[in-house]
Amino acid sequence: MKPVILLTGKNGQVGAELLRLLPQVGEVVAFGHDQLDLSNPSDIRRTIREVRPQLVVNAAAYTAVDQAETDETTAHAVNAQAPGLLAEEAQKIGARLTMYLTVPRNYRTTRQIPRILSTFTGRLNLQVNRQFAVQVCHT
Repeated sequence: MKPVILLTGKNGQVGAELLRLLPQVGEVVAFGHDQLDLSNPSDIRRTIREVRPQLVVNAAAYTAVDQAETDETTAHAVNAQAPGLLAEEAQKIGARLTMYLTVPRNYRTTRQIPRILSTFTGRLNLQVNRQFAVQVCHT
């Protein structure tokens, strides 16, 4: 029997590709931001408990770089808090979690990527890594 895979970020560049490929591996239950609000912890908990996946694949991210300056609360919730909560909820039901780091498409040269990672996601990345590490260490 194929495992149930919960995929977040199905409408993004990475998520869309994973949505195309993952059915070869398991039964995919995929969500875009319009179906699963990753800034809402109760939505995350409810979804994982209802779907009960064996694997959680998080391809979602708040990638609107300019908007993140003015909507830091949502960017922080989606990029820093949600991954930790996904890991925590996955652990509770015995599922595994895989995450993908995405970079906005409008940055086309590899020379720009380090600047993006150090400016926009630097602080959020640190918080994601801390949240995720806490969950992984308790597994």
